[in-house]
Formats: sequence, C-alpha cells, structure tokens
Amino acid sequence: MNLKILIKQAAVVLVALYCNQVTALANNLVGKTKCVSIGKLALSSAQKVSTQTLCQGERPALIPGQRYQFLCYSTTGIFNLIGAKATALPGCAPPAARRISCPTDTQASCTRKGPEESPNSPQMITPYGKVLMETRPRLSWMPTPGAREYIVKVKGPGEPRVNFGKSVRGNTTLSYPADAPPLSSGNVYTLTVVANQGGSSISSRKTITLLSQAAVQQIKMAQELVQRWKLPPDEAASTLDAVYMGQGLLDKAIEVLQARVSGGSQDPQIYQQLGNHYLEANLQQQAQVQYERAKQLGHNASDPAAIAQAEAGLQKIAQLRATRQLR
Repeated sequence: MNLKILIKQAAVVLVALYCNQVTALANNLVGKTKCVSIGKLALSSAQKVSTQTLCQGERPALIPGQRYQFLCYSTTGIFNLIGAKATALPGCAPPAARRISCPTDTQASCTRKGPEESPNSPQMITPYGKVLMETRPRLSWMPTPGAREYIVKVKGPGEPRVNFGKSVRGNTTLSYPADAPPLSSGNVYTLTVVANQGGSSISSRKTITLLSQAAVQQIKMAQELVQRWKLPPDEAASTLDAVYMGQGLLDKAIEVLQARVSGGSQDPQIYQQLGNHYLEANLQQQAQVQYERAKQLGHNASDPAAIAQAEAGLQKIAQLRATRQLR
C-alpha cells in the first residue's frame, strides 16, 4: 500500500481516538451539570411568570391548586396543568433532532453531496435544513470554481404547481421570485442549483418539506407563549431553538441563535448550539467560528463543561476534515 495513504489513514485513526476522548470528557462534564431538557414549565402569578426547564425523567414538585403551563419541545404541545400532590406530567420525549452525529455517523441528517455528485458541485447553504415554514425561502449556495452562471430550479406540487428556473450571474444568492407560486404547506419540493462552466455543467440537488398548517399553527402558539413569559433574551432564544429543532426546523433554529450572537450574547451555550446547527448543515467553517467563541466564553466564565463541549465540537470538525482528505 502507498506510504502516503498509510500515513493519512493513521492520522485519521489518531484524530478519531482523540475525538472520542474529548467527546467522552465533554459528556461526562455535561452530565454532572446539565440535563437532557424536554420542555419548560411555567407558573404565573399576578406579579411575574416563574419558569424552569424540565429534564428527562424529572418529577417537579407542583404546588397544589396552582395553575401551570408546560411546553413540550419535541411535540410543541402546550399543556395546562393544575398542581396536586401527585401531578402526572404529560409524556414528552427528548428532541432527538438536537443531537449532532454528522462527522462520525454516515446516517446523519446533515446536508451532504450524494455519491453521484462532483465534489466541486455547488453546495447549498440556505435554506439550511430540510423542513421549512417559509413559503418563499431565500436560496443561497457556495461558489463553484470557474462557474460563469448558475441556474436555480425549484419544482413541486401545489395550486398552482411550482416549477421554475432562474439564471443567476455574478452572485450566489437568489430571493424567491415574486412572480413564482409560493411553496405550500405539507408538500415536498426539489431545489437544484446548476453551475455552468462554459462547455460543461455540474449540479447539486436538495429536497425540502413544508410543515403542515397544523404544525405551523402550533409553532406560532409556542412563539407567542414564550413571548408572554418575558424570559431573558438568551433563555428565550434557547427555548425557541429547542422548539424549532423539535420539529426539525434547522433554518429557524439558526435564525434565532444568530440573532442572539448579533445581540452580543455572552452565553457559551448559544454559540455552542449554533455551532452544532452549522455542523448539521455541513458548514464547517461557520461551525468552527462558533465553537471557538464558545470556548473563549467558557474560559471567561471558568466553565469547564462549556470548554469541553466546544473542544469536542472542534475535534469533530477536525475528524471530518481528516476523513475527507483521505478520500
């Protein structure tokens, strides 16, 4: 076997081993200080609203006769409860969509090029995820070397049916055309970006699904509830992030966390979670920036769990890059 290939393989193994050690340390530290959050419980009084995040398996002590509201992240369900000596909370599983497995799990939901696509084909950026609420999403993609023109195509059902193609020159973004029919709830659409390189062309394709009207209405009710609770900005953003990811709305989750980053948040968890979402969207450079910021804020706050989490994220990126170099 070629010596260069052997060296690359050894490097990948070493990175993977180090990644596993760092991730194990992060999970151990987080397990001692954090919980797997499943929802938020609120008690309202005439003066204020008191909230607490519920962990998986937790049985909170509710005051008999008091009225509570419980927001389940995985279902976006809102439940009204009355406290009793043995109050039964509604079933609410942890949102599996919040887990990142992209760099090491080949079955991850991350956006990646298919085996039939060229490694230089235009990688789509937005919409970030595969599930959307917006009926006229902004479309963007990574530039392709040598591309003189891009053709953006959107196709799918609806009344009227969506089927258009637009030429884009000198840019890698496209606002959803005003003269094109909007995407409609509950339908599946195919987005294609074709990069024309003179005598040849390469393309990238992505499938997206629009949430049903019922699911969109449930999300809006959760948004209004969080607004009524008047939570601190970072807590409100984290709550909405969990709600969005419970429905697979990566686009909305990134949007709400980006807003807090722009607002000057000093909470390392905001940057950590944003890095996780960028990694799920296969945007490694953007994820790295957020993990590095989370690590710095963890040092500033003397928070070893935050530091370990950020280092685990950075090592996942290193592992993914090493694996790609081997191919």
